[in-house]
Amino acid sequence: MEFWSIDRIEEDTVVLVDANKEITNVSRAYFTEPVAEGDIVFRDADGIFHADAAQTAEKKRELFDLQKKIFFDW
Repeated sequence: MEFWSIDRIEEDTVVLVDANKEITNVSRAYFTEPVAEGDIVFRDADGIFHADAAQTAEKKRELFDLQKKIFFDW
């Protein structure tokens, strides 16, 4: 399954970034639930994007751990 991170939301467009740092612009019409910048999303068989709460929490934890290492472990 492929995952994307929501980089930003611009009016009716959601800007996604994949693991290779490639950017994809997707219409908000393909999102049936509320999403926010930083959410990790996947696309189902019907082409609809959904937030993955577990992947989002894991990514936020990884980023928090990195910040701790940069700012406090020296």
